[in-house]
Amino acid sequence: MEIRVLKYFLMVAREESITKAASRLHITQPTLSRQMADLEADMGVPLLDRSGRKIALTPEGILLRRRAEEIVSLVDKTEMEVSQAAENLEGTISVAGGDLSQARDFVRLIKEFQTLHPFVHFRYYTDITPYICECMDHGCVDVGLLVEPFDREKYESFPIGKPSRVGVYMRADDPLAKKPEVWMQDLEGRPLLQGLRPDLEAMLFVRHTDQESHPAMIESDLPANLVIMVDEGMGYYISGEGVLPFLDEHRICFRPIGGKPQYIYTSLAWRRNQPFSRVTKTFIEFLKEKLK
Repeated sequence: MEIRVLKYFLMVAREESITKAASRLHITQPTLSRQMADLEADMGVPLLDRSGRKIALTPEGILLRRRAEEIVSLVDKTEMEVSQAAENLEGTISVAGGDLSQARDFVRLIKEFQTLHPFVHFRYYTDITPYICECMDHGCVDVGLLVEPFDREKYESFPIGKPSRVGVYMRADDPLAKKPEVWMQDLEGRPLLQGLRPDLEAMLFVRHTDQESHPAMIESDLPANLVIMVDEGMGYYISGEGVLPFLDEHRICFRPIGGKPQYIYTSLAWRRNQPFSRVTKTFIEFLKEKLK
């Protein structure tokens, strides 16, 4: 399987048309159609559904698209790192983090590093910790801003930012917003909106009752989407204070959970025993010095 053919496949998936994709790739339509047919023959499964007006991906095609994006990204990243000039520290560092107030601490470190090394380029992806770890495992992300818990044996890590007090996000006009603290029993019978991290949710006692106690439960990955749902009156969201640095407090408010305070902790992390490029090694040593 050639990288060139994977790039062709990704263009077809993006354009939903052989004709449009061929035009973007500057090749003929028959050539692209033959390449896609050969790719499906090599894989042994249909990848494209050609029955509709637009080309759609089959379930196997969706899986290949995800892996192809990782492979192509990794190849492009490797080519850039290998070709970087020896006289200057330059190249691209891929980092990732979630919707967190601690992202500002991370961004400030990136800014300081770029002041020292102005030829270094950063790619910053936004996702939740399990997916960031998966990307680091595949070599697509170098450094991740992770929310505990995560595998400390697999990743070297340093704490960053202040711990976030756990509480409830709700509409500012909600009756519970009048209370300085919200107790878990206050949420009985009310719908909870949850993230896609069962390990973290369990630690925060979100899954402490059966679903009948929390009707219309919805799960999503990023806090930004969950807070939009809160704003629409679809439920309450339990997380750490400051997950949304630019929250409109006139619409959405945060109230800590009563009782013994709970906190969410964040760290910058990278794979142990991972071969990094020269620019990434320099950045990691910079982070160690700043965070130790």
